[in-house]
Amino acid sequence: MPRIFYILFFTLITFCPTVSRGVTAGFSVDNASGCTPLIVHFTNTSSDAVTYSWNLGNSTFSSLSDPSAAYITAGTYTVTLTAFNGAASSTYSMVVTVYPLPVVSFAADDTTVCPGLPVTFSNSTSGGTPGPVTYSWNFGDGSTSTLAAPVYTHPSPGFYTIT
Repeated sequence: MPRIFYILFFTLITFCPTVSRGVTAGFSVDNASGCTPLIVHFTNTSSDAVTYSWNLGNSTFSSLSDPSAAYITAGTYTVTLTAFNGAASSTYSMVVTVYPLPVVSFAADDTTVCPGLPVTFSNSTSGGTPGPVTYSWNFGDGSTSTLAAPVYTHPSPGFYTIT
């Protein structure tokens, strides 16, 4: 019997070697950019790691597997994850970009008009995320527009708050 045990043990060691892998850090985010305040949820995609050390780039740190962070001030933030497995470690970084909120500003060519006369709105909104800007006007009577600088005619007399 001892002879069979040794042969079986030798066979297992020879044909089933232990695989030793290195740790690999990685993560994904739900929002890599957006307007302030930006809340970002991090999903850890590291492999063969046991513990984690996050530098969230906004003066906060975490050892959670999947942390979240709030970015209140516009700017760029480098987020770094270091994944550990014993003495082995791996680091992965990503940049989160936070844009300022847009500053909404508009004017009307006339604020006191008779019903049925058009009012032209000029728009001087600035800031916010790069790329195309979208607009959502509310003329205070249930009517809306998505134009940058609409012209609108109120059909009935009254006081209207335009937003």
